[in-house]
Amino acid sequence: MLAQSRKQQNINSKNFLKTLFLSTTIPQNKLQVFLLGVLCALFFSAFIYLEHFLERFNLPIFSTLCALAGIFLYFKLSRFGALICGALIGILWFYWVGFSFKFYDLTSFIPLLWAVFALCYGGLFYLFCFFQNPIYRIVTLTLSSFVHPFGFNWFILESMLTKSYFFPSKFTLFLLLIGVLIFSLSLTRQLYKTSVLWLAGFCLLLAFSHSNFDVKTKSQQDSKLKIKTLSLNIPQNIRWDSKYLNFIIEQNLQQITQAKAQNYDLIILPETAFPFALNLQPHLIESLKATSQEIAILTGAVYQENNRIFNSAYLFQNGEMRVLHKQILVPFGEQIPLPRFFAKWINQTFFQGA
Repeated sequence: MLAQSRKQQNINSKNFLKTLFLSTTIPQNKLQVFLLGVLCALFFSAFIYLEHFLERFNLPIFSTLCALAGIFLYFKLSRFGALICGALIGILWFYWVGFSFKFYDLTSFIPLLWAVFALCYGGLFYLFCFFQNPIYRIVTLTLSSFVHPFGFNWFILESMLTKSYFFPSKFTLFLLLIGVLIFSLSLTRQLYKTSVLWLAGFCLLLAFSHSNFDVKTKSQQDSKLKIKTLSLNIPQNIRWDSKYLNFIIEQNLQQITQAKAQNYDLIILPETAFPFALNLQPHLIESLKATSQEIAILTGAVYQENNRIFNSAYLFQNGEMRVLHKQILVPFGEQIPLPRFFAKWINQTFFQGA
């Protein structure tokens, strides 16, 4: 019985692989459909986690292969598989959005937010793969970043090419979809050598055009400015604690002074590097203006005016100050991406107007 069971499993695996690579039909087995959706989501999301876990060992070949595999599986998804793929992408790409809830003692709502993202992007991918027609799927996936379900466009699939051999653009994504589709169709016609040669040649040509573009862009955009960027890595529970404000201010000023001594032209501090209304601190502003005579300073800070609070960027240069307010806010972390009347009720009920 055990031997027969293993034999049956081997047969099923072979049939699945044959359907996957050598057939134009989409697998119908529910488990196989589910696994295809999961694998496609993992390949589309791999670039995020490769960058985090591998860091300097994250070679371009990894993101390149994952992007190609994800696109190949995308054409094989059924509607249910697309639903699974999109739902998992919603979590893998945006799981962090609800982490701000812990600062409002609403940690229990984080899984609910994951469910919202899963349903939203699961539904979108269901629509992207509603028809099996490959042209329809190419168009929908290429234009996917223009769909902003929560008022932001953070799902930009071409970003998975950032660390690959290909230039991260919609046009590149479009070409890859066409190239992988031709490879897939060649496989179904059992043109194995032709399909492999096509994919290899196509990828080499696309990668070569990327390298040429990089050289031209670098020669056109080389800047003589010496710029220092900072990542302060101050925990959120400390950043907003008034007991640590003096420490944070001194640390920021020390970094600016150090950058000036190293002859940098510009220093860039991160978002809310000064976690208070900087425009209400005239002495600190005058100090930064004076320093900006020797080094330009771009820093994130809060801006307050007429009981309105903004997440802003302050630019100090040549003794002058300019302020730029953030326009696209983080959903749930900085704004409630729901109709105004409902958002206002949620804000007052759960966030005490914060």
